[in-house]
Amino acid sequence: METPPTTRFKRESRFGRGGASLKFRAASYALFLDVTELAERTDNSMKFLSDMYSARLYQPVASKVGGPGL
Repeated sequence: METPPTTRFKRESRFGRGGASLKFRAASYALFLDVTELAERTDNSMKFLSDMYSARLYQPVASKVGGPGL
């Protein structure tokens, strides 16, 4: 037996049936958090590598110019 249309439409939200919609939103939010964390970690590692490169480059330049060394 099929449910009456009025009952069926009351159960459905704007995104479809409630359970599937909530699971999809939770999964998409979890994916968003994972991508954000990956981007932050990548940014931090790039900063670290840049600082290491700058420190290695600073020593020879400072010795040639006569500035303070590390």
